[in-house]
Amino acid sequence: MRWRLVLFAASVASMACFEASDGDLGFHLATGREILRSGRIPATNVLSFAEPLHPWLLHQWLPALAFEWCWQHGGLGLLMVLKLWVVTATWLLVYAAARALAATPLIAAICCLCAAAASAFRFELRPYLFTHLTLALTLWALARCAAPDAAGMGGSTHASPRRAQLWAAAALCAGCQLHAGALDSALILLLFAVGVALEPWRMRWLGAAPIAPHGARAALGFVAAAVLGLGAAALLLALYHPWGARVLAFPFEMATQRYWGEHLIEFRHAWKLPLPYLLAYWAWLATVALMLVTHPQRTHLGLWFWAAMYAALSLWYVRMVYAFAIVSVPLVAAGLSQRVAISTTPGRLRGSARPRDALFVLLCLAAPAYVYRDHTPGVALSPS
Repeated sequence: MRWRLVLFAASVASMACFEASDGDLGFHLATGREILRSGRIPATNVLSFAEPLHPWLLHQWLPALAFEWCWQHGGLGLLMVLKLWVVTATWLLVYAAARALAATPLIAAICCLCAAAASAFRFELRPYLFTHLTLALTLWALARCAAPDAAGMGGSTHASPRRAQLWAAAALCAGCQLHAGALDSALILLLFAVGVALEPWRMRWLGAAPIAPHGARAALGFVAAAVLGLGAAALLLALYHPWGARVLAFPFEMATQRYWGEHLIEFRHAWKLPLPYLLAYWAWLATVALMLVTHPQRTHLGLWFWAAMYAALSLWYVRMVYAFAIVSVPLVAAGLSQRVAISTTPGRLRGSARPRDALFVLLCLAAPAYVYRDHTPGVALSPS
């Protein structure tokens, strides 16, 4: 029902509606202000009086520009509107990806709410929000061509793999202009390609029906999409950015420097943070692990690969929890929907509509309440 989708979107938006507490916000506003003042992307660290000639690989200039424009024209209120729009659009795309894999509307929404609550500590006013929006768009495109009998189970019909590849390549190219972390889209494309190539092996090993797309020839199309998206992004950056495509290497430089792991919480291992702070994350991780182990028969190997890879990345770098939540929802939602369809008779399913709706409403209220344990709701700057 449409009211469920509206309530779902409102719940996700409310999870992101908390006081701005990230110390980088002022830096991003100053970056956008400098770009507006000079009319160009800085190549050196002009914000530092101590080392003004230090090379600055500014890989997130466009979100900084958007942040500063919002700040000048509507203050923190307009900035918050931008954040709520990006976060809500991201999770609506994740919901659409789960539906494309034949997840029922209710189960898709519930899984999205649980995963969003597990990763909401990352709903800060920072440029990586745009990375996760493009990641969700890529996920949706790939999910539409990897569903077993989707139309017959209430999902969307199979999309053309070529169309999905073009969508994913376009999302990757656009995302790299917003934030170098958009390389996540390239990673799930390549992981999906490996899954497509090995899908016939899964079919033979488990004695299960093949799920399209599958085979080495089909896999090449997804590899080509990753190469096309990255190539177009690099070419576009070379045309206007003072550092060209080199800015795309910035995430790898940060991930391999010991300094960041020692001084930034987001680069630490998930198990080194207090358990209560990541309680919803651990619960969601356990759910995903259970689905990966117990439900391989009707799951495309590409989905299995990207959920497993991002589970490992989120354990190693807590900053990857948000990306893990996004890519794992379709797998869990589709698996749970298939189990419910097998174990529940149609008459019983219709008769339980009222309790299910009550549970859904309760979850829509509980998810933001969980987030507000550590974040103060409202449109303001945190006193800290």
